[in-house]
Amino acid sequence: HWPKMMQEQRFLRGDTGRFWVALSLREAEALRGAIHLAMDTGEPLVPDSRVAVGLRAGHMMIDCVGPPKPAPGGGGGGAISFTAAASVEPFPRAPRLQLDSAVSAFRFIDSQLAFTERHARLLLRMLRLDAPQDRRKWFQDVCGCRRRPQNKLINIKRGGIATAVNVEDEYHLLVQAATLWRVGREMSHRQLGTHDLYHAFNGKRDGYLTCGELAAGLAWLGVKVSEDDLHAFLRGLDSNADGLLTLDEWAAGFPLLAESEPATHEALATLSLKPKQVRELFEGATAKKKEFAPVPPDRLPTV
Repeated sequence: HWPKMMQEQRFLRGDTGRFWVALSLREAEALRGAIHLAMDTGEPLVPDSRVAVGLRAGHMMIDCVGPPKPAPGGGGGGAISFTAAASVEPFPRAPRLQLDSAVSAFRFIDSQLAFTERHARLLLRMLRLDAPQDRRKWFQDVCGCRRRPQNKLINIKRGGIATAVNVEDEYHLLVQAATLWRVGREMSHRQLGTHDLYHAFNGKRDGYLTCGELAAGLAWLGVKVSEDDLHAFLRGLDSNADGLLTLDEWAAGFPLLAESEPATHEALATLSLKPKQVRELFEGATAKKKEFAPVPPDRLPTV
């Protein structure tokens, strides 16, 4: 059941009853004045309630007012005093994860592109119920309405905002990380160099590893993956998102392993693997080649 747990995010926790609202500059000025008035008079910001309000700019708290403390004794155990002399409780801190998630969400709505990998994953948790193509379309449409440069999003192929709009959910990131660890473990245990193994997998010797070649190589290593998991693994290493792996992209995934191992170098040099029949990711892979009919002999010019 753990894949479903990852997809539904059952393990996440946050404060209930805490709401995050985007304000205009004029609304923020009015709210700040109301907070100062409540702090000066000791009156609650919202009558007959224990509402606490904080005004933030990103992660920075500008002003805040906590709820009034319940009056000791009288009026029942839950009675609240709303007199000017009533003391005020400290503003309850937001859980760090919840705060970071809210800030990332508002930055996404604001069409910002600079996201760390951690913040992109938090954003992905909130957007997981929407299909990746719907996220991209919405984000590009909003950028277009605001006359923000849309080509920057197209140029970001991997990491950051690309993770939030292209990856289905965190489960796929977990699969990629687990497969990477398993492959690295097999290479280390069997003394296989990263460069030696790449050249063995790349049967065409053209410096571009395809999904079919990678699938055959992983099967030879004994790492069983589905086609979707294979694509997730390749996308995790593919820095320019062209659907192919270069030697540098492959080696970057295993920085602690040697490029070549004398014990297995010669054996890998003679290894020949037949690519698997899987769907490729590089551009033009699914395009049908145009077939030309042979020219009839009577159409050929005589010499």
